This record gives sequence, structure tokens and C-alpha cells, in this order.
Amino acid sequence: MRPYLLLLFTILTFAACGPKKQKESELPKIQLDFMRFDRLFAEAKSIKEIDSLLKKNPEITVGYFRCVSEKIPFLAKDIFALFQNPELKSFYEQSQKPEFYGGNQLEIDLQAAFQEIHNQFPQTKVPKIRTVFSGFGGIGSEFAVQHLYVTDTLIVVGLDFFMGKKGKYSPPNVYEYQLRRLEPKALVGQIVLQYSAFFNQQDSEDHTLLSDMIWYGKGFVFTKKILPSLPDSLLFG
Repeated sequence: MRPYLLLLFTILTFAACGPKKQKESELPKIQLDFMRFDRLFAEAKSIKEIDSLLKKNPEITVGYFRCVSEKIPFLAKDIFALFQNPELKSFYEQSQKPEFYGGNQLEIDLQAAFQEIHNQFPQTKVPKIRTVFSGFGGIGSEFAVQHLYVTDTLIVVGLDFFMGKKGKYSPPNVYEYQLRRLEPKALVGQIVLQYSAFFNQQDSEDHTLLSDMIWYGKGFVFTKKILPSLPDSLLFG
């Protein structure tokens, strides 16, 4: 009887797996709206070209740099000057090497991560994702910069903040142990962790350590569900 029982178990197992695999294959594929503004700025031949890019893309101008429309010409001038600076240009060029953000691997990884989020939460609208490179605010203190700007509809990534220990320069006011979560391999995980806030609501009036610990705990669980192979050290340093 045992061989027959084994055969029956095998048949039932494949029968159970079949529909699941078919269901996964039928899940709608997302269209990731992804643009590399770091490259567009670096390739610009004039201030006017950058000015045009900024005016056409307010999610970068307002969302990331917090720049009002009347100051766009000044921001364009500063960004253009940034990429004329030999040291900062060298830093940017390092970011375009394969071990950092050369090629399209970042887009592939983000596509996979947000596809999984969409699979888990089908009603979720996939946010736009943009990348920039500002030399940690080398464009001038008048305009804000940060490592990640995350909303439910827009994510802007400051790639210069995610160059890790091998980067030509390190972000200001960052301890060495914190650089682990600013490595290129940590970037997608950090994005998902920040984005998890829209699924794990926190009481805005509760500023206690316990509340923060609960929020980070929920964020950790969410991120590991989406990126199960990501090392814990790349999430929290």
C-alpha cells in the first residue's frame, strides 16, 4: 500500500502546486516609471538644458530639492556647476561603475521589489522612482537634499548617499557603522523599508521609543517579506 500512498501524495502535491504557479504567472506585471536624473544632469550641455529638465519635472524640483518655481534658474546653475567640478564629477563617475550604479541593475532590482509588493497588495499604486546626484548638497545650502525622499506616489533616491565604504566620499555626519545600510546593496532594502510606512501606520502623536521600536519591527517584517534574502545588517546597520 505504501507505494500507492506515495504516488497519491505526489499527484496531490503537483495538483496543489499547479494552480498556484498558474495564478502567479497570471498576476499583472507592473510598469515601473523609473528615470535616471543623475545621468540626465551629468549629460546636460548647458544650464538651459538643466533648467528645462527641472521645469518639466516638478517632482524633482519641488519634491526633492524643495525649490520654488522662481528659483529654478538658480538651482539649474548650481547643478550644472556641480558637474563641472573635477572632484565631484569624479565622484559621480565612480557611481556609474558596475559595482555601484552603472548599467540597469538598479532598475531591475526595483522592478522586482515593487512587483512583489504589488503581488502582495494588488490595490497599491506603484510610485514613480527618480535618481539624482547632488554631492551631498554640493549644489548649495539653499536647496534641500537627503538620501531618500519617499511618498506613496514618488520616491527620489540620492545615489551619492548610497556609495558605501568604497565611495570616494562619505555622507556628512554619518558614523562608520551606519555606512552598512548606505551600501549599494542596501539601497533597494532601504527604499522598501521606508515605503513600508504606508502599510504600517504609526500614531503621529506618539513619539515614544516603544512606538518607534514597533514601527521599525513592522517595517522589518514587511521588508523581509518582500526581500527575504536581504541580510539584516543592510537594513539596520
